[in-house]
Amino acid sequence: METRYRKSPSYHALVNKIDAAGGEDVVLDMVADGKSFEQIAKHFDVNRRFVWEWIREDAERHAAFKAARSAAAPAKEEQGAQILDDAAQDPDISGPQVQIAIARSKYRQWQAGIYDREIYQDQQQASGPINIAELHLYALQHATQGTLSSIPTAQLRALPTAQVVGKEEEGG
Repeated sequence: METRYRKSPSYHALVNKIDAAGGEDVVLDMVADGKSFEQIAKHFDVNRRFVWEWIREDAERHAAFKAARSAAAPAKEEQGAQILDDAAQDPDISGPQVQIAIARSKYRQWQAGIYDREIYQDQQQASGPINIAELHLYALQHATQGTLSSIPTAQLRALPTAQVVGKEEEGG
Protein backbone atom coordinates (compact mmCIF):
# COMPACT_ATOMS: atom_id res chain seq x y z
CA MET A 1 0.00 0.00 0.00
CA GLU A 2 1.60 3.22 -1.19
CA THR A 3 0.79 6.33 0.81
CA ARG A 4 2.05 9.87 0.72
CA TYR A 5 3.68 9.23 4.09
CA ARG A 6 6.02 6.60 2.64
CA LYS A 7 7.64 9.31 0.55
CA SER A 8 8.50 11.41 3.61
CA PRO A 9 12.05 11.43 5.02
CA SER A 10 10.48 11.32 8.50
CA TYR A 11 8.71 8.10 7.61
CA HIS A 12 11.97 6.54 6.46
CA ALA A 13 13.63 7.79 9.64
CA LEU A 14 10.92 5.97 11.62
CA VAL A 15 11.58 2.73 9.75
CA ASN A 16 15.32 3.09 10.41
CA LYS A 17 14.75 3.84 14.11
CA ILE A 18 12.46 0.83 14.48
CA ASP A 19 15.06 -1.39 12.80
CA ALA A 20 17.81 0.04 15.03
CA ALA A 21 15.66 -0.53 18.14
CA GLY A 22 15.22 -4.22 17.34
CA GLY A 23 12.52 -4.33 14.72
CA GLU A 24 8.76 -4.41 14.70
CA ASP A 25 8.58 -6.57 17.84
CA VAL A 26 9.69 -3.52 19.85
CA VAL A 27 6.72 -1.51 18.59
CA LEU A 28 4.32 -4.43 19.03
CA ASP A 29 5.55 -4.89 22.62
CA MET A 30 4.85 -1.21 23.28
CA VAL A 31 1.32 -1.67 21.90
CA ALA A 32 0.81 -4.77 24.06
CA ASP A 33 1.97 -2.77 27.09
CA GLY A 34 -0.86 -0.31 26.47
CA LYS A 35 1.20 2.52 24.98
CA SER A 36 -0.68 4.94 22.77
CA PHE A 37 0.31 5.92 19.24
CA GLU A 38 1.31 9.28 20.67
CA GLN A 39 3.66 7.63 23.20
CA ILE A 40 5.17 5.36 20.55
CA ALA A 41 5.63 8.30 18.17
CA LYS A 42 7.34 10.34 20.90
CA HIS A 43 9.63 7.39 21.61
CA PHE A 44 10.74 7.38 17.97
CA ASP A 45 10.51 11.18 17.62
CA VAL A 46 8.06 11.11 14.71
CA ASN A 47 4.44 12.04 13.98
CA ARG A 48 1.92 9.49 15.26
CA ARG A 49 0.44 9.22 11.77
CA PHE A 50 3.72 7.70 10.54
CA VAL A 51 3.45 4.97 13.16
CA TRP A 52 -0.09 4.15 12.02
CA GLU A 53 0.92 4.11 8.35
CA TRP A 54 3.91 1.87 9.12
CA ILE A 55 1.61 -0.60 10.90
CA ARG A 56 -0.97 -0.58 8.11
CA GLU A 57 1.43 -0.95 5.21
CA ASP A 58 2.07 -4.65 5.87
CA ALA A 59 -0.87 -7.10 6.30
CA GLU A 60 1.08 -9.41 8.62
CA ARG A 61 2.27 -6.50 10.75
CA HIS A 62 -1.29 -5.15 10.91
CA ALA A 63 -2.56 -8.55 12.08
CA ALA A 64 0.23 -8.67 14.68
CA PHE A 65 -0.77 -5.15 15.77
CA LYS A 66 -4.37 -6.30 16.30
CA ALA A 67 -3.13 -9.20 18.44
CA ALA A 68 -0.89 -6.85 20.43
CA ARG A 69 -3.79 -4.43 20.90
CA SER A 70 -5.90 -7.29 22.23
CA ALA A 71 -3.07 -8.18 24.61
CA ALA A 72 -3.11 -4.55 25.83
CA ALA A 73 -6.65 -4.88 27.21
CA PRO A 74 -5.50 -6.08 30.67
CA ALA A 75 -3.03 -3.18 30.82
CA LYS A 76 -5.87 -0.74 30.16
CA GLU A 77 -8.00 -2.40 32.83
CA GLU A 78 -5.11 -2.17 35.31
CA GLN A 79 -4.56 1.49 34.43
CA GLY A 80 -8.23 2.20 35.17
CA ALA A 81 -8.01 0.43 38.52
CA GLN A 82 -4.81 2.30 39.38
CA ILE A 83 -6.47 5.64 38.63
CA LEU A 84 -9.26 4.81 41.08
CA ASP A 85 -6.82 3.47 43.69
CA ASP A 86 -4.74 6.64 43.45
CA ALA A 87 -7.84 8.80 43.82
CA ALA A 88 -9.04 6.78 46.81
CA GLN A 89 -5.67 7.19 48.54
CA ASP A 90 -5.62 10.98 48.12
CA PRO A 91 -6.99 12.56 51.31
CA ASP A 92 -7.19 15.99 49.66
CA ILE A 93 -9.14 14.93 46.58
CA SER A 94 -12.02 17.23 45.65
CA GLY A 95 -15.36 16.39 44.04
CA PRO A 96 -14.30 17.51 40.55
CA GLN A 97 -11.06 15.54 40.86
CA VAL A 98 -13.06 12.44 41.83
CA GLN A 99 -15.25 12.88 38.76
CA ILE A 100 -12.17 13.24 36.55
CA ALA A 101 -10.65 10.08 38.05
CA ILE A 102 -13.90 8.19 37.44
CA ALA A 103 -14.07 9.42 33.85
CA ARG A 104 -10.43 8.47 33.20
CA SER A 105 -10.98 5.03 34.70
CA LYS A 106 -14.15 4.46 32.67
CA TYR A 107 -12.26 5.47 29.55
CA ARG A 108 -9.58 2.82 30.28
CA GLN A 109 -12.35 0.26 30.84
CA TRP A 110 -13.89 1.27 27.53
CA GLN A 111 -10.50 0.87 25.83
CA ALA A 112 -10.12 -2.62 27.31
CA GLY A 113 -13.56 -3.48 25.89
CA ILE A 114 -12.60 -2.18 22.47
CA TYR A 115 -9.20 -3.91 22.50
CA ASP A 116 -10.59 -7.29 23.55
CA ARG A 117 -14.36 -7.43 23.16
CA GLU A 118 -14.56 -11.13 23.91
CA ILE A 119 -13.29 -10.76 27.46
CA TYR A 120 -13.99 -7.18 28.51
CA GLN A 121 -17.15 -6.12 26.70
CA ASP A 122 -19.43 -8.34 28.79
CA GLN A 123 -17.83 -7.04 31.97
CA GLN A 124 -18.51 -3.47 30.89
CA GLN A 125 -22.16 -4.15 30.24
CA ALA A 126 -22.61 -6.02 33.50
CA SER A 127 -20.96 -3.42 35.71
CA GLY A 128 -23.00 -0.61 37.16
CA PRO A 129 -21.85 2.89 37.99
CA ILE A 130 -19.62 3.30 41.02
CA ASN A 131 -19.63 6.57 42.89
CA ILE A 132 -16.34 6.76 44.77
CA ALA A 133 -17.32 9.90 46.64
CA GLU A 134 -20.44 8.21 48.04
CA LEU A 135 -18.51 5.06 48.93
CA HIS A 136 -15.82 7.14 50.61
CA LEU A 137 -18.39 9.09 52.63
CA TYR A 138 -20.19 5.88 53.58
CA ALA A 139 -16.92 4.32 54.71
CA LEU A 140 -15.99 7.32 56.81
CA GLN A 141 -19.43 7.41 58.42
CA HIS A 142 -19.38 3.70 59.25
CA ALA A 143 -15.67 3.09 59.88
CA THR A 144 -15.97 3.09 63.66
CA GLN A 145 -19.29 1.23 63.71
CA GLY A 146 -18.05 -1.92 61.97
CA THR A 147 -20.94 -1.85 59.47
CA LEU A 148 -19.01 -1.90 56.20
CA SER A 149 -20.01 -5.48 55.48
CA SER A 150 -23.03 -4.37 53.43
CA ILE A 151 -20.78 -2.85 50.72
CA PRO A 152 -19.81 -5.35 48.01
CA THR A 153 -16.16 -6.42 48.27
CA ALA A 154 -15.32 -5.17 44.76
CA GLN A 155 -16.37 -1.66 45.75
CA LEU A 156 -14.50 -1.80 49.05
CA ARG A 157 -11.20 -2.25 47.21
CA ALA A 158 -11.60 1.26 45.81
CA LEU A 159 -11.92 2.81 49.28
CA PRO A 160 -8.98 4.20 51.23
CA THR A 161 -8.29 2.81 54.66
CA ALA A 162 -10.33 4.80 57.16
CA GLN A 163 -8.38 6.24 60.06
CA VAL A 164 -9.84 7.70 63.22
CA VAL A 165 -8.02 10.96 63.81
CA GLY A 166 -9.58 11.81 67.12
CA LYS A 167 -12.49 10.36 69.05
CA GLU A 168 -14.36 12.49 71.52
CA GLU A 169 -15.84 10.93 74.64
CA GLU A 170 -19.62 11.08 74.81
CA GLY A 171 -21.13 13.36 77.43
CA GLY A 172 -17.81 15.00 78.06
